[in-house]
Amino acid sequence: RTFEQIAALEPDGVIIGPTFRDETIRLAEQLEEAGIPYIYIDSLIDCTSPLAAFTADLRTCGYLVGKLIDCITPPDAEFVLFQAVRVGDASANTTVLRKRGLMEYFTEHQLTEKLHSVSFSVLQPERNDELIGDFFERHPRVKGAIVLSSRSSVIASYLDRHRIDGVKLIGIDLTEQNVAEVKRGTIDFVLGQRPEQQGYMALRAMIRYLLHGNRPKVDNILPIDIVTRENLGLYSEFNE
Repeated sequence: RTFEQIAALEPDGVIIGPTFRDETIRLAEQLEEAGIPYIYIDSLIDCTSPLAAFTADLRTCGYLVGKLIDCITPPDAEFVLFQAVRVGDASANTTVLRKRGLMEYFTEHQLTEKLHSVSFSVLQPERNDELIGDFFERHPRVKGAIVLSSRSSVIASYLDRHRIDGVKLIGIDLTEQNVAEVKRGTIDFVLGQRPEQQGYMALRAMIRYLLHGNRPKVDNILPIDIVTRENLGLYSEFNE
C-alpha cells in the first residue's frame, strides 16, 4: 500500500531502501514509465534502472562474515545461521545478497556441512526463546553464530540470559540494540555499512540532478566497518 501511495504522489524523485524485491521492481517500473528518477540505498535490485545506488558490497559483506566467524572459532566448530523471517516468511533483499557471499566463503573452505540454519520471528518474538533453546540443546558443538540482518541483538540477548558461553556471534548494522550488546561483549563483531552516509550521498545526488541536471555515477560502493567492543569508542556517534 505504501508503494502505491508513493507512485500516486507523482514526486520529483524517490529514494528507496529496497527491502522487498518484488514490490520494488513494480514501483521502479511505474517510476520509469512516469519519467521519475529514483535512487537506491542499502542494496541494489537487478532488472531496474536507478539513477544511482549508494550501497555496501553485500556479497563481500557476507563473505567477510564467514571469514571472521571461521577465524575466531575452534577448528572443529560448527556454525549456525539465524535468519530473521519477515512478512510472508520472506527474508529482506539485503539478507539474501549477504547470504550468497557467506555461502561462497563456506563452500570455498569446505565448511558447508558444518553450517546449520534456524529461522526466528521478527513479528512473534515470544516464540524465539523456544526455537533458539531447542537448537542449542541439540547442537552442543556449535561455537559460531551468524545473523545477516540487524537483529543480532535478539540472539545476543538469548545467549546472555541463558548463560550460554563459548558461542561467538557476528551481526550486521550498528543499531542502538546491537551497539549495546557489543559494549556488553555479547556480540563479538558487527559489520557497519554507513547508512547515514548512504542517505546523505543519495539525497545530495538527487538534488544536484533535479536542480542542475548533473547525472551521478550509477554504482557507488561504500566501505564496510568491522566494529568490536575495543574500537567502538572511536565512533563518535556512539559516545555520550
